[in-house]
Amino acid sequence: MVVVAYTMAAAWQEETSKLLQRIYNRRDSEMFRDPVPWEALGLVDYLSVVKQPMDLGTVRSKLNGGEYANEDECVADIRLIWHNAMLYNAPGAAVYVKAKTLSEAFEAQWSTYRKNDAQRPASQQEMTEFSEKCYKLEPDDLGALMQLLETKCPSCLVKKKETNEVEVNVDLISGKAFREAERFVTSKLNAA
Repeated sequence: MVVVAYTMAAAWQEETSKLLQRIYNRRDSEMFRDPVPWEALGLVDYLSVVKQPMDLGTVRSKLNGGEYANEDECVADIRLIWHNAMLYNAPGAAVYVKAKTLSEAFEAQWSTYRKNDAQRPASQQEMTEFSEKCYKLEPDDLGALMQLLETKCPSCLVKKKETNEVEVNVDLISGKAFREAERFVTSKLNAA
């Protein structure tokens, strides 16, 4: 029994390590291989926005050092890299675009290994469909959706004080929060 558990652990570590290496070797991953040198770059607000910095080198070190109890912890850290980059940088910025591209590449490869991952971020198609459904919501239901997102994934909300508007950056909605929001929206539209 213990041998089987070790073999399963070794299998997930080996698969995750291979996937991590493929992402690491991509030319466009260079800026994500080491911790963000926020002080050298003069990003004085970096740690106030990014609460838990992460990079590919740190993930690799933790994986090689046996610091992850399971694949979910490791994959969560990989996803955190992309999330942090998209959280700190504006949509359309070079870093944001590279993070989005790498996230999609990672998820495409990860999905071949793990088919039903509840933490998987939404695909572009899922986000588009979700956005279209949101336009059909009644104002009260839209308000309830914003409250749900505020509770489950506050980093996806961009509040503009000068205009009193709130935008939702769907790229920043976690997989779990996205699926909960999707169920909420679908249930409201089906009830109408």
